[in-house]
Amino acid sequence: MDPEHGQTMSQRSGALDVHGLVEALPVAALVLGLDDRLLEANARAQALFHFGSTNGRFQDLELSRIPQLRQALELAKSGAPATLPSGTKLDAPGRFELRVSALRGREGRPAAVLLLGFDQSELEAARDQNERLRTEHAQLLEAHATSHEELLALTEELKTANDDLRRQVRQLAAAEEADARKNQFLAMLAHELRNPLAAAVNALHLIQRGARANRQISHAARIADRQLRHEARLLDGLLDVSRIVLGKITVEARPIDLRECVRAAIEGVSFAAQQRLVPITLDLPEEPLVVLGDATRLEQCVVNLLSNAMKFTPAGGSIAVSARRHGPHVRLVVRDSGVGISPEMLGHVFELFAQADTSLGRAQGGLGIGLTLVRKLVELHGGTITAASAGPGRGSEFEIRLALQATELSGKTPEEIADPRPRRLLVVEDNRDAREMLRTVLEVQGHAVWEAGDGAGAVRLAVEHSPDVVILDLGLPDMDGFEAARRIRRRLGDSVRLVALSGYGDDEARRRGREAGFDTHLVKPVAPEDLTRVIGSL
Repeated sequence: MDPEHGQTMSQRSGALDVHGLVEALPVAALVLGLDDRLLEANARAQALFHFGSTNGRFQDLELSRIPQLRQALELAKSGAPATLPSGTKLDAPGRFELRVSALRGREGRPAAVLLLGFDQSELEAARDQNERLRTEHAQLLEAHATSHEELLALTEELKTANDDLRRQVRQLAAAEEADARKNQFLAMLAHELRNPLAAAVNALHLIQRGARANRQISHAARIADRQLRHEARLLDGLLDVSRIVLGKITVEARPIDLRECVRAAIEGVSFAAQQRLVPITLDLPEEPLVVLGDATRLEQCVVNLLSNAMKFTPAGGSIAVSARRHGPHVRLVVRDSGVGISPEMLGHVFELFAQADTSLGRAQGGLGIGLTLVRKLVELHGGTITAASAGPGRGSEFEIRLALQATELSGKTPEEIADPRPRRLLVVEDNRDAREMLRTVLEVQGHAVWEAGDGAGAVRLAVEHSPDVVILDLGLPDMDGFEAARRIRRRLGDSVRLVALSGYGDDEARRRGREAGFDTHLVKPVAPEDLTRVIGSL
């Protein structure tokens, strides 16, 4: 509809409906009325002639500055043949060829003018393609003229080439299958290594509780605990890399206060920072910084950035963390005074397995996967991350930007919501050491605990004792944890809370867990204080 005259395109063009014609044309096409109004234009015309709206006049277009085109349009509107020669090349405002013709109405008089634009590069490409086809056709004719023996030789060569191609395809498929098996192996390896880690973490927790009076034993236990947690983070990184390669890493987004993620991350690395003599300063606003995100994954991002900063900042240096509103975004910055990043390395810091120092004697450690994970997780949150450095010896800065949300959050923390009362618990784990350590930790905390080593025993004890919470491993020998959870849920209904505790933390395991009736999913090894918090919140 014409906003000034209340007419449709068809009415303005003398009852000539050209909309379908213009849209169907494979070239740039626009239709001008006799009053120079732009009636129709397809997307190719808008792109080629550099304009965005179809509501306007010919004088508003860059094309109007071409004298030959003006003359051709006037002649076409009068019904005379257009004087613009077909195929005339024009260099402004772009490289294309123009053709002009009149569109006549029912009475045979000109009702509009059709302007066709042919992208010169496309025309040249078409001519080149036509020439190639002509050459190939000539070669085929020449080949047909060859002797019967030459044709047989050519056929044999083609057969050999085809066999080689098939062999290469099979080799490529085998390589892809081997790569997939490698990634699955890494995921399985991480899972299998989590089981002994879980038992060791719980055992160290008990040692620390009983060895507080002996400073040497307590110090040794803290070191062992710290190293076990570091190994657990490395395994998490390996598993996350496997998910990235397989395209299976996702986030569970909900409104959260980014400040809490930052505080939790700093608390998690504070002891390591103190040991390295690298203080961390924090600058956060009073008001919440609400983003739509996965709190665990965003905390992981900040921990990885802080760990990276600590690795490359010598004793006596400093790390500064700040988060502020910046327009519609939150700007989270981790800045250090460390060794900095060379210009040639700056563009590769987020690449998988990238290491600034790959010598055997490097002191920083790490697998070169932390920053890759950060970038992927930030992108899954719809955000961006950038790295900057003034050069070697001048520190570095990493900046994350996430979209702010207007949603208000509940004022209660998870610790305030958690119920500290002793609970009736059932622990199901086929690894005897892990099961005994977990049971002991929970009993020390005042809970009543039963234990089972297989799925059938779990269902029997759950029905017999009606526990408040069942902590259930997924990889059980007789029936897996998913089936055990379904049977327990059918027998006890909503009176019981089910917690999956497994070395498998991928999205598929979490999805199957939700379908089986689990209330939450924890990945081994879980810190005793984290397990206590989860039990109290159920």
